[in-house]
Amino acid sequence: MSQSIQKKQITSGDMPLQRLDAPIDDEDCRFMQSFHPNEAGTEDAMAFFDMYGFIIFRDALSPQQCDDTIHDMLEFIREKHPDTFQRKDPRTWSQGLQNFGMPRGTNCLFRPSLLRIRQEPVIHQCFASVLQKEHIIVNHDRWLLQRATKDIDGNGTNCAEWETPRNIHLDLNPWEYMGEVKGKGRLQPSDLRYHKSRSFTTENNLVNKSMGLSVQGILSLGDITDKSHGGTIVVPGFHKRFEEWVHTGLCQKGDTKCSDSLQYRFGDHDPVQSFAQHVTLRKGSLLIWDQRLAHGSTPNRSSMHRYAVPIRFFDADLLRSQKIRAKDRALVVRNNIIGCGFIDEVTDLGMDVFGLSFG
Repeated sequence: MSQSIQKKQITSGDMPLQRLDAPIDDEDCRFMQSFHPNEAGTEDAMAFFDMYGFIIFRDALSPQQCDDTIHDMLEFIREKHPDTFQRKDPRTWSQGLQNFGMPRGTNCLFRPSLLRIRQEPVIHQCFASVLQKEHIIVNHDRWLLQRATKDIDGNGTNCAEWETPRNIHLDLNPWEYMGEVKGKGRLQPSDLRYHKSRSFTTENNLVNKSMGLSVQGILSLGDITDKSHGGTIVVPGFHKRFEEWVHTGLCQKGDTKCSDSLQYRFGDHDPVQSFAQHVTLRKGSLLIWDQRLAHGSTPNRSSMHRYAVPIRFFDADLLRSQKIRAKDRALVVRNNIIGCGFIDEVTDLGMDVFGLSFG
C-alpha cells in the first residue's frame, strides 16, 4: 500500500488551494506510486486519478521498445544533419533541436517507432481505462529530447545553455474551455484540416468542457529519479479547483497569461508555482493527466539525457460527429503512414486508433 495522503491548506490569492503530496512507491522510494497496466480501470487506480488528477502506469513499454525509440530519435537528427551529427557528441545535436527539446522544423512526426507506440495495446488499455471509453483516437505529435547539461563529455564540461526553462501551464484556454468565449471566426475542432501539420498540434489543445474528460500523457523512455534529471511537474488536485479558479478571476491576476488561444502559462510569481511536484518515473512508464491539471517541466541539470514521447487519446465519438474533419484527418494520416513505410504494420487496433476507418 502507498503512503498516507499528505494534505495542507494553502491560500493562493483569493482562493484556498489544498496541497496534495502524491505518495511514493513502497518498493522503491525513488519513484512516485504507480500502477501496473493490469490494474487499469480498477477502483484504486481510478480513485487515485480522481484525487490527484494524474496516474502513472509502469511497464507500459518494454526496455527494448524504449531503446528502439531513442535510437530512432537520434536517427531523425542524423538524417537531417548527416554531415555534422555524431551520436556520441550531444554538441552536434543542436541543429536538430528546438526549445524544450522538440525536433526542429516539424509540427508532427510520422515515424514507424512512434506509430508502433501509438497502436500498442497496453498504451490503448491505459488510456481507455482513464477515459472510460472503448473507442478512442490517438494523436500525432513529436518527441522530447532534453540533453544532459553536466559533464557532457566525461571531462567535466557543463552546458547550462541547454537547460530548458522551468514552466507551469495548461494546454488549453481556460475561458474557451468553460465556454465563456464565443463569437464568429473562433476556431472550432470541426474546422481543422490536416494538410497543414500544425492542425495535429492544435487538435491537442482545442478542448472544451462539452467534450467530457480530456487527458494528456507522456511516455518516459528512461528513469527519472531525481529533480536534477528534469522532467514533468504537476500540481496535484488542481483539476478539482480549475472551474473555481476560472470563475474567481484568479487566472487574470499577476503575471499569468494566455500565450495564445490554446495555452495558458502561469507566471513565475503565481502562487500555483509553489504547489508543483516533480514526477519521478521508471523507464517505460506512462504518465496520464487530466488536461485541467496545471503541469509543466523543469530543466535537466544532470549528466543523463531525458527522452520522452508526448501522447494523448480522445473519444472517437468526437471525431465521428464531424464527418468532414474525420475524413480529411484519416486521409492525411493514411498518406503519412504509407509515406513512412508503416502501412503493412498497421494492426486492427491501429486502424481504429489512427481513425483510418473514417477515410
